[in-house]
Amino acid sequence: MTIHTLIDALRELLIVIPAVLLTITVHEYSQGFVAVKSGDSTPLDTGLLRLNPLLFIDSIGFILFVLFRYGWSKSITFDYRNFKHPHLQAIYVILSGTFANLVTAFIFILLIILYKPSPDGYIYNLFMISIQLNLNYFLLNLLPIYPLDGGKIINLFLPQYYKTEFIGVLILILAIIFNVTKILDKLVFTFINIFI
Repeated sequence: MTIHTLIDALRELLIVIPAVLLTITVHEYSQGFVAVKSGDSTPLDTGLLRLNPLLFIDSIGFILFVLFRYGWSKSITFDYRNFKHPHLQAIYVILSGTFANLVTAFIFILLIILYKPSPDGYIYNLFMISIQLNLNYFLLNLLPIYPLDGGKIINLFLPQYYKTEFIGVLILILAIIFNVTKILDKLVFTFINIFI
């Protein structure tokens, strides 16, 4: 490895890591916030309702995020039995993180359109990777695989579904490493190209 290759790798990490931390924090904090507003204090009681990305890092999911742009985070804890309408409000909570990532992607798109940062600069690249990661996480979490959000919704109605977590994680790891996620990539880049 040449010194130039090493410098390029370090530059990329300085862009990707903050974008990953932002993506997972937006997702998990949004779920905790909506859970609390819906009547469950668990996120507060467990000390997880904080804008601290270190609380949400899953080691394997984080590494996959950095290397392949797809991964996952540690889920924030909530107890849907504390809601007035448990299943309906639990769906709102679960989906709030997913759609918070979509909104975050739109915010970065808007920032690029309004401020037009230099395509060669750090800010432009940080914004672009943040858009990509938030859209990746949005799409990935719609899949009906536990422990993703789609799988968690299924688990509300099929309470034993969580037992598929090991298989689900294995499927995700293999899909990410062997680039099965390229289908999602096409959707993401098509979406980005519409606006930028």
